[in-house]
Amino acid sequence: MPLAIGNQWEYEYIFYNDDGTVYGVDTSEFTLNSSFVKDGETLYFSPIPFAGFLTAYTNRPDGLWTYNEMDLIPSFYAHNVFYPFKVDSAISFTFIDDRFTDSLGNKFNDTILSTYTLVNDNLQKTVGAGTFNCLKYVTEDSNLTRKRMEMRIVEFYALNVGLIYREEYEGHLYRPLKLISQKSLLSYKLY
Repeated sequence: MPLAIGNQWEYEYIFYNDDGTVYGVDTSEFTLNSSFVKDGETLYFSPIPFAGFLTAYTNRPDGLWTYNEMDLIPSFYAHNVFYPFKVDSAISFTFIDDRFTDSLGNKFNDTILSTYTLVNDNLQKTVGAGTFNCLKYVTEDSNLTRKRMEMRIVEFYALNVGLIYREEYEGHLYRPLKLISQKSLLSYKLY
């Protein structure tokens, strides 16, 4: 992703109900507005739309990395967007998800397998900002404890532009994956 102070991306967000109807449409601007050097690495900051906090970004030889605002330790979702692996190759890891509790307050402690796969490295995607040659990634979280898929994110990235399009699907305890949101690039300015 091109990182420079002033770089700006404007996205449209569409949010869906469980029945597939649209319940909201919004636009948000994402601007890199400051930077500093930590341990020889330049970090660029931008507020996250709808979240109200800052995230830091840096480019490394293995791709784009994100950091949380507080301690600049790679966050749980830190990943290298343009990691140079081959089509149909994947990075996978497992973690314990203890965010949910039952009605008695007992934590579930489910084991989740998260897989990040490059599924296509030469795909055309048209959005409001134009038509781009993209890399298509799919991230999936499978609950190994409950034997079900809980989340799928489909993302299209254009080298030297950034995120072009994203779809997010989510499942709950008793329902399969459903589309919950779409995000598409409307415009961008790079310096």
